[in-house]
Amino acid sequence: MLTVPAPIYLLGFGPVAATTASLVIVAATSVSSLLAHARDGDAHWRAGLLFAAACSQPRASAPPCSAAASRSPP
Repeated sequence: MLTVPAPIYLLGFGPVAATTASLVIVAATSVSSLLAHARDGDAHWRAGLLFAAACSQPRASAPPCSAAASRSPP
């Protein structure tokens, strides 16, 4: 939630650069967390791969992932 405003206000990034930086930050955090959980044997690979497969499709063809977004108020 703060990964886009933080680079803008704290580091002086433009909106496009801050968005790109936030994607890198979230990806790095996700990978490091996955590695830690995998090392401890706590990674739920089947559920994770099923979720990744369902959510990697475009929004129109992935209702499980977009259902919450379509119910939220504008």
